Formats: sequence, structure tokens, C-alpha cells
Amino acid sequence: MTHNKQFAEALEPTTVVRVEAGKVTSRMTSGALSKKDFSPSAAQTGGVAGAEVEEVKGSADSFESAQAIAEAEQQTKDEKAKRDKTLKEARNAPGVIEKIEKALAVIEKDVEQIDAKFVKCGADVAAAQEVQKERDAKTNKADLYYAEWERLEEVMAEAEAIVAAEAA
Repeated sequence: MTHNKQFAEALEPTTVVRVEAGKVTSRMTSGALSKKDFSPSAAQTGGVAGAEVEEVKGSADSFESAQAIAEAEQQTKDEKAKRDKTLKEARNAPGVIEKIEKALAVIEKDVEQIDAKFVKCGADVAAAQEVQKERDAKTNKADLYYAEWERLEEVMAEAEAIVAAEAA
């Protein structure tokens, strides 16, 4: 299918189908196209047979409307997916926080033991540096757990706000 007259003539078509004013017509051809196969106002309508400039603009508006509707539907779908994800994560958050609390208790004990090692190092700077690296690794891990705990608290608060808004 084409609206370009030169391209259509180069194809040497055997059948011409024309859609105009809501009607479809077809005819067999020997490769030669006639003037009636193209719109007399082809320069204004881009070669669309029987089209008028206003109709072309209307079609673009319709397309833009359909595109806007599709984008709005996608946005609604994305918002629902985000909402569902938040609510699911909030349901699981208390169990995850409990695991984080247990892990932090273990890390605290480990840090206490590391501090005891640190004191035993005395004047041995190289040993003290190694112990300090070990302590830093544990405290960094604890910091990550605390950050996750805070994030989960925020997720639970967001879920409560979603439920409250839906109830209102």
C-alpha cells in the first residue's frame, strides 16, 4: 500500500484498492495507473486519495487522543503495580525487621569480641590495624542493616497511608 504516485507506478501493480469516504473499491490493472487512483489534491494531502486537509488533521488529533488514553492507562497500570508491590513489601516487613534485629544482635557481640582483641593488641600497630579493619567491616554491615530497617519502616508508613486513603 502506498500513497506515493511515483512509487506506485514503479511497482506496476495488478490490483488497485481505493478507500475513500468510507467505501472500498478495487479494480484489476495491467500495471498502468490512472488519475482516478490518486487524489486531485495530492500535494496538499500527501497523496491520500480523496482526503481533505481537515480530515488529515482530525486523524492526527484522534491518534493523539488515543495515544493519550493509552499513556493514561499505562500510568494507571504502573501506579497499581507500585501500590501492590508496596503493600506486599509492607506485609513482609515485620518478619524482615525481626531477622535484621537478630543479625544486629550477632554483629554487636562480634564487635564486642573485636574490641577485646583490639585491647589485647597493645602496642602492636600492625595487629591493631588488622583488628580495626575487621571491626570496620562489621560496623559497615550493621549500617546497611540499619538503613534497610529504616527503609522498611518508611514502606510500612506508605502502606498505611495507601490503606487509609482507600478507606476514605
